[in-house]
Amino acid sequence: MIRSSLLPARSAVVRRGLAAAALVVAGSTLAACSSTASDSEPSAVDAGEPGPGVSDDTVKIGFIALKDDTAGNSGFVTPEEPPAEETINALVDWVNANGGIAGRTVEPVIREFDTSTDSPQTEEALCQAFTRDDEVFAVVMRGQYQGTARACYAGADTMMIDQTLAPVTAADLEESAPYLWTPSLPEWGTAMAGQVEGLVASGWLAPGDKVGIAQKMTDAAAAVVEDRVVPALEAGGIDAVTVATFDPTDATGASIQSAIGTMQRDKVEKVLVLGNPDTAAQFMFFGGQTGFAPAYALNSFDLPGFFSDNAQIFPPGSMDYVSGIGFLPPKDVRNDDFPANDAEQTCVDALAEGGVDLTDRASSATAFQYCDALTLLQAAGGEDGDVLNAANVAENAADSDWQAAMSLGTDLSGDVYAPASVYHVLTWDPKSSSFVYGDDELAFTAGS
Repeated sequence: MIRSSLLPARSAVVRRGLAAAALVVAGSTLAACSSTASDSEPSAVDAGEPGPGVSDDTVKIGFIALKDDTAGNSGFVTPEEPPAEETINALVDWVNANGGIAGRTVEPVIREFDTSTDSPQTEEALCQAFTRDDEVFAVVMRGQYQGTARACYAGADTMMIDQTLAPVTAADLEESAPYLWTPSLPEWGTAMAGQVEGLVASGWLAPGDKVGIAQKMTDAAAAVVEDRVVPALEAGGIDAVTVATFDPTDATGASIQSAIGTMQRDKVEKVLVLGNPDTAAQFMFFGGQTGFAPAYALNSFDLPGFFSDNAQIFPPGSMDYVSGIGFLPPKDVRNDDFPANDAEQTCVDALAEGGVDLTDRASSATAFQYCDALTLLQAAGGEDGDVLNAANVAENAADSDWQAAMSLGTDLSGDVYAPASVYHVLTWDPKSSSFVYGDDELAFTAGS
């Protein structure tokens, strides 16, 4: 872990610090999403034609390595991880030593991305570099929060293995199929419905509760709230719901303060959050300053591990009533056995062969993201010499028993593009000052 001994004193500094820390923990920037889109359009997929960057003997895979130097300066505890380029090369060597992808040797193309410059323009430029200059078959993406370059990649028949750990909706996945994949994650609406269902089952949410939904002002978030969250709450007998929207681009914090005021006025007791990775932390911190202290529900998109590592920054006692659900162990819990399953063990062993040692789950997140992308392509690429393209990968994946190391469980027979399938209820353990998983493994319910 990296720890800074000094905590910011002023609200504006804390807000920037929370965003910076979430940037490090999530492995991405928190810049706001833009409506700007690429001029490219997805092309028709011919299952008989190889994808870009594919020859009889090799396949070129792009990797985004993040350039961020804020970990030691954010004022918060963040996991210390092995260098990205070293991790990527070790994993590529392992894949090539174990048959490659569809019998082809992986040729890695690593491009560094500065998260402090993230914008629709920089993400589009990165796409052009990968697709025009490098002509890669797939890109393992990190730090791409905008989502505006997806049409650029799809237009070049280039797969996006998106490991940004930002929630993606079913509509976005369908629009970019078969190119856009979030193999370590559930679809956003599925995750949020699961959060409500899990917390109703645990008793944390109950009829009569006054529930607030802190929702960022995007069409995607609004659709998830309307189509999945509110119906799940109603099914649990909860109809006293306040939706408080906020602008994630507001650097002053005034928009979050306004949303807090809305929920405070309605005497909200429990809060669900649909925002950026730092949103729940900001609501909890700034709400505490105004006397608004509801119980918060988190999920893996809110980075529960950050709360465990930095519990001291929040108002006293505020963590005692927090609950939620978790589906990404490296982002959720700190005290589980490691490695805990075959998928984790495979990635740990693969990296060890390349001289990269993972000693605990929290510091394994980025390595597991890269590992999941490569092992998925290896599992779904087909037999030696098969035609390798996005359509065939999707078809093969649906029949695969591949499991992600990053998530608790994977079911490719359901949603092949966002296949995380199970979760545990998260509860706060005051003795260890960290989140722990409940005993029961619960299945997500897919949307209609």
